[in-house]
Amino acid sequence: MQKISQRIGLVCGGLCLLVALALVLTGNLSSRYILEQQAQIHGQARADQLAREIAPIIASGDLIRLEVTLEELSRRYQLRMLAVADLEQRPLGSSGSNDPKGNNRFEANITIDDNLAGRLSLLQPPPAALLEQRRMAAGLLFLAVLLSLFVAVLAGKWAQQLSQRLLRLKEQLSSTVPSTSPAPAIDELSALERAVSELPLELLQTADTSTQSSGEYAESGLLYIHLDSLGRYVDTLDEQSLLKYTNRLRQLAEAAARLYGGQLSVARQFGLLLSFSEPHSSGSPGFRAASCGWLLGNMSRDAGAGSSLKQELSMACGLGESTRGSAMDIYPDLYNQHVIDELSQLAAAVDAIQLTANCAADADIANRCQLGDAPLARTLLGFEEPYSDLLERQRQLLLRELATDSQGS
Repeated sequence: MQKISQRIGLVCGGLCLLVALALVLTGNLSSRYILEQQAQIHGQARADQLAREIAPIIASGDLIRLEVTLEELSRRYQLRMLAVADLEQRPLGSSGSNDPKGNNRFEANITIDDNLAGRLSLLQPPPAALLEQRRMAAGLLFLAVLLSLFVAVLAGKWAQQLSQRLLRLKEQLSSTVPSTSPAPAIDELSALERAVSELPLELLQTADTSTQSSGEYAESGLLYIHLDSLGRYVDTLDEQSLLKYTNRLRQLAEAAARLYGGQLSVARQFGLLLSFSEPHSSGSPGFRAASCGWLLGNMSRDAGAGSSLKQELSMACGLGESTRGSAMDIYPDLYNQHVIDELSQLAAAVDAIQLTANCAADADIANRCQLGDAPLARTLLGFEEPYSDLLERQRQLLLRELATDSQGS
C-alpha cells in the first residue's frame, strides 16, 4: 500500500518546484532583456564616440598613426575588433579579429566637416553583467530545488500525521465490523472508505417519521356554527315547520361548504361543524373556513330577511387535525374535541366570526383578511380585494341557486 504521506509530499514538492522554476525563468528572461538593451545602447554610443576620435586622423591621411590609434583604442576598451573602411568599403586600418556573426557588432559613420568620410566597425565582448546574471539564475535555480525539497519534507510530515489518524479510524471501524474484502487498499484513505462501506449504515439511520406524519395527520380548518335561533324554535314550532326550517339551514350550510370542499357534520346540540382538510385551490384550510363562515353568515341573513323565522348563526374558526381514516372512525372528531370546545366558547362570546390565534396566524388569512381585536381571539372584519368581490359573487350565485331549488320543489 502506497502511503498517502508520500503522495502528498511528492505532489506538494513538485508543485513548488514548478512554481519556483516559472518564477526563476520569468526573472531571468526579463533581466536578460534589460541587460541586452543596455548593452546595445552602450555599444552604439561607444561606436559613435570612437568615430569622432578617429575622424581627425582620417582627415590627415596618416594611415600609420591610424593603425596605432586603433590598437590603443582596442586595448583601452577591451574590444575584440576595431576596423575603419572608406566609402567604397576598402579597409583603411583594423585591430583584432573580425567575427561577422557577432551579436555585439556596432557600426558608426565617420564624418569630416559634415561630409561622410568612411565607416567604423567594432566588436565588443558580452557585458560582464550578462555573465553575472547567468550565474545568479543558476543560483536561483539551485535555491528553487532546495525549497521544493523542503516543502516536500514538510508536507510529508504533515501528511504522515494525517495518515496515522486515518489508520486509527480505519482500525476502529475494522474492529467493529470484520473486513470481508481481501484485496489490499491503495492508500489509507481508500482503506478508510472501504471500512466505512462495510458498515451496516442502514441500521444506524433514523426512521423517517415525516412521511408517516404527513400521511396520517394533516392540518384541518374547522368552522363551528352555533344555531342560535334554532334553540328558540324547537319548543314553539310544529314538526312540519321545524323540519322545513332545519332543511333550509342544512341547504345553506351544504351550499357554502360545497364551494370550498368542506364536510358538514353535527358537533353537538344546536352546533354544526364544517371541516376543510383536503387540498383545494381556494387556499389554506383556515382561509377556506373563514371564507365559508363569511359566506354562510351573509346568506343566512339574506335568506331570513323576508321571513318571520330568523336564521341567526354565531361562528368561530380554528385549526385542528384530520386523520386519513376519519371517515371510518366511530368518533371522527375525537382529536379535535378540545378545539371544538374552544370554538363553541368563542362563538357564544361575540356576535361575529371569531378566529383563534393559530388560525389568525395563517399566511393566507394574514394576507387576504381584515382582522380586528377581541378579548379572546381575532374578529373577521372583511376580506381584501379581489377576494371580497369574489365572495360577493359567490353569495349571489348561491342565493339564486337556492331560490330556484325552492321554487322547483
